Parts: sequence; structure tokens; C-alpha cells
Amino acid sequence: MSIIPHNSDDFVLCGGIKLSPKICVPPTAGFRNTISIEHRGNEEVTFSSMLLVCASRPCNLALFLDLLDTMGVSVVGINARCYNDAMTAVYGKRSTIFRIDLAVLKSILWDHRLFILEDGKLDIAVGCDSSHMEVHRDDHGLIKVYCWQGENGPKVLDALFKHGVNHAPQMRRLDECEHLHIPVQNDPAKSIELYLKLVADIRNKSVGEILLPE
Repeated sequence: MSIIPHNSDDFVLCGGIKLSPKICVPPTAGFRNTISIEHRGNEEVTFSSMLLVCASRPCNLALFLDLLDTMGVSVVGINARCYNDAMTAVYGKRSTIFRIDLAVLKSILWDHRLFILEDGKLDIAVGCDSSHMEVHRDDHGLIKVYCWQGENGPKVLDALFKHGVNHAPQMRRLDECEHLHIPVQNDPAKSIELYLKLVADIRNKSVGEILLPE
């Protein structure tokens, strides 16, 4: 499959993601509200309202960090994962939730901004126990905000509008387009090295850890 980057006046992809040239309708910036479904065995349970957010590269990480502020707490839980076959082979599929001061976490993520914006394998989820709100940036750069409605809702919308991301019910999501994930500098080993450095920085500043089962 021939893959090319998509850069237009309206939307710039984060690094590590390439689109097929036969895409007729490219991704667009915007947000829409939907319902997140949690699967439990054969049952489907409505989990929460969820905002799907497509943000162009120039504002993608800054918007993600601003959305973290809307949770209104000082300590959060973060789970960072790297969807890399070599990483899974060495470290398995288990991951760890680190409890950390939000201001410290934001500083760490900003320090690692080039890696976060360039890697097409990194997935970061930050959650709040008290409100069950979660802000998730997946390996496409797509941002999902769970349990956003309520007293934090206006702050969430203000953060989106601040970065020029507007309501777009018909927006085209990146993960709905044919695409390919490319590690940092096309080098999986470099991607793993930078990921492990990011996790080490978070672990060193965390106030607790929870190991999730495989």
C-alpha cells in the first residue's frame, strides 16, 4: 500500500501516521459527542458520554494538556502504552497506572512533546477517580474525553474552542481512514527507547503505582 502524509490548510497529521493516497475524504478537525460502550462478556453496558476530538498537530498536545486541567483535581492516574511488537515481546501486555501530581505530569509530557507528537505507537490515558472523567490520546492522536458532561462540561468546551476545535458531527476521524503507523524515525528501537524514558520520568515522580492484569 502506498502511503503519503496528509498536510492541508485545515488539518495536519501528527508524526508517525501516514494516509493512503486514495483517500478521497481526509480527516478533519472538530469534535462530536457519542456513547462509549464497555463490553462485559456477552453484555454491553453504556459506560458514559464521550467526546471524540480530532485536533491538528499544531494544537494537538496543547489541547490534550488543557483538557487534563478540566478534571479539576491535583492528583491523577496515568496509563501510557506503546503498541510495538518488540515492546510486547519483551515486556508483555501488562501496563501500570501511575498516580502523579497533575502539574508534574503536564511538565513531563511537555518535555517529551517531540516524541509524543512524532510516534505513531503511543497511547496515553489520564483519569480522575472522583469524577470518573478520563482524557485519552490514542496512537492516532485522536483524543477521547469520557464522562465529560456535568460541572466540568463547560470547561471542556472552553478548552476545545480555545484551540479552534469546533462541533463537527460529520467530521472524518483519522482512524476511519486507511493509514499506516510509523515509529519514530522509522526506527522501532528508538521508539522503545524514548517510550521507556518517558515512563521512567513518570515513575520517578509518581506517588503510587497500580499494576494492571494482562
